[in-house]
Amino acid sequence: MLPAISYFARRLKEELPLSRIVFIGNCDIKKEITDAMKCITEHYGIEYVALSNVVKVNGHPDEVGMEQIFDQMLTALKTSQKNTIDY
Repeated sequence: MLPAISYFARRLKEELPLSRIVFIGNCDIKKEITDAMKCITEHYGIEYVALSNVVKVNGHPDEVGMEQIFDQMLTALKTSQKNTIDY
């Protein structure tokens, strides 16, 4: 999975060099995967937003969880660009 994410990040930067690219990290991913995603996005100068405390039912965000994701992403997109944003 991580080689594919790295390839995807590199290609996005090549194809969209002037765009603001943001990767979103699920709050239930293993720490090793999250750390690797942060490393990849930092390497390519891509923002990484680590979601947290999202209400889920059977592993999927419910209506409240979707609002939480929206709120966290809106806040992240309004902030000045930096590589990692944790909530």
